[in-house]
Amino acid sequence: MNKIGLEYGKWLAPMGWDYIATIRRHYPLTETNAPVLMQRAVNKAKVTRLFYSIEPDYNDKHTHAHLLLSCNYKLDRDSMAKAMNIQPQSISYFEPVINQEAVTNYCTKYVGRSNVFYNLIF
Repeated sequence: MNKIGLEYGKWLAPMGWDYIATIRRHYPLTETNAPVLMQRAVNKAKVTRLFYSIEPDYNDKHTHAHLLLSCNYKLDRDSMAKAMNIQPQSISYFEPVINQEAVTNYCTKYVGRSNVFYNLIF
């Protein structure tokens, strides 16, 4: 892991995240189309805080997004997909956070690289 990603992960960990998710679409997620998708999660799923990083897929021209979500109620894959107006199978991973430091470090592992886009939405 690079130094910038590690420090960013350390900064995010104390914020207290409830869920971690991975989204893979049938088209590449970009710094242009991802914010619209993520804002839907905040607005429709009533997520109070969302961090996401868009990373390139290995050996592919597509990308995927890692999300950290904070909310005040129980959330699941189906309700998240409905809020984002995507198919539930586009959310390939959706689980409650058990270890804050581990998930924040995982989601920020490529932060600072030129082909990675990331954002924090409150």
